[in-house]
Amino acid sequence: DYWISPTEAVLGATAFKDLEAVLGFKCGRVGYGQVEFLDPVNLTTVGAVKEIPGKFILFDERECTVYPDENEKPPVGQGLNVRARITLENCWATDRATREPIKTEDHPKHAAHVRKLKNMPNTTFDGFDIETGQWSFIVEH
Repeated sequence: DYWISPTEAVLGATAFKDLEAVLGFKCGRVGYGQVEFLDPVNLTTVGAVKEIPGKFILFDERECTVYPDENEKPPVGQGLNVRARITLENCWATDRATREPIKTEDHPKHAAHVRKLKNMPNTTFDGFDIETGQWSFIVEH
């Protein structure tokens, strides 16, 4: 299930002009993660607000895509193409022998996994929670 904050009801009651610079906009999918926009977003460019989750923002296993259709992606700094913090769930390393998630920091693969997350291209590492498997990072757009 996808969700947005502020809710669709709140945004629907917001003056059109105020939708040009919505502060603190978030979108997520239960069990997958969320994206929190760190700069104001212009929601007047996306059509119906209810289409944002599932059309303009997609979550899949360990993955978030904003503007999956490159033809709909606005220039950097416009629409949803702004700086954001993405948090993905269930991002533990996996033990090759057991196929189970590695949930202890002293496991040899844990340090390598975090190093890999820190070096993901076009992202700034924000954190990894070994207990929840949540990985958060910042993207500039």
